[in-house]
Amino acid sequence: MAEEASFRAMDRYVDFEHARFDYRAAQSDPDVDSGVLNEFSGTLLAQGWNVDADESDLAILEREADAIEPAIQFYDACQGRNGFQKLPPGVLLNSCAASALQNAYAAGAGVAALAALITAETGVGGVLAGAIAGVLAAESGILGICGSWNRGIRLFPGGICWSQ
Repeated sequence: MAEEASFRAMDRYVDFEHARFDYRAAQSDPDVDSGVLNEFSGTLLAQGWNVDADESDLAILEREADAIEPAIQFYDACQGRNGFQKLPPGVLLNSCAASALQNAYAAGAGVAALAALITAETGVGGVLAGAIAGVLAAESGILGICGSWNRGIRLFPGGICWSQ
């Protein structure tokens, strides 16, 4: 799958500590699909990350960010927490991040945008985020069921989810 290879390659250019993504370096990587890169980068921009890119590329990415931003705006009263757990490997999304993910999907976001949201909110790499995003895209109703108690959710690569 081109998306998985792209996520694996893009992980090299993500600086979680500083919420920064090196678009220029990822753009020159032959393993990174340009469509996946633009959707992923635009969503990171919408999440407030710094994306290192040329001005002409930033204009394109800002349009991507503007398109997804209304669907992923966060609120102040979030329940649960964001992060990840090692065993079993999975991500934790608070109620606001889970709602943003569900809204982004409903607004037509692709797997790369969903993966970028998961990465931005939890600090997991693109491979795990992409695997979870792919399952979410295939089983779209799962997110609403897991988050129905408004406590946040736990998502696992195989498509299993639990309320926090």
